[in-house]
Amino acid sequence: MEKIRPKSEQNLVDWARPYLSSSRRLRCIMDPRLAGQYSVKGAKEMGLLALQCVSLNPKDRPKMPAIIETLESLQNLRDMAITHGQWPASPKSGRNLGLSAKGRRESGFGCKSAAVAASPRSK
Repeated sequence: MEKIRPKSEQNLVDWARPYLSSSRRLRCIMDPRLAGQYSVKGAKEMGLLALQCVSLNPKDRPKMPAIIETLESLQNLRDMAITHGQWPASPKSGRNLGLSAKGRRESGFGCKSAAVAASPRSK
């Protein structure tokens, strides 16, 4: 819980759930420092696994051996986001985050508020 954020963003699980269930929105919460150097399939599978892990019904959550098996099966995937057009090839000023016309931080691929929450804080 992060009390300084708006009420709708205080609980990480509740905030992340819609991003994890959509392949399109998942890239909005990927760490921009990865710069597209991650497997698209692996990210989708991990998103689905994370959704299972935070299921409201504890009986629907996977057991640890199943989690380990899933994660191990993903570690050698090589379908990088940057080579599949899911990451900007040449981000402005060497970063994937900039300011939109309304002053909100925006990633190079159309994600707005999630990019702020997923990026490192600057204070």
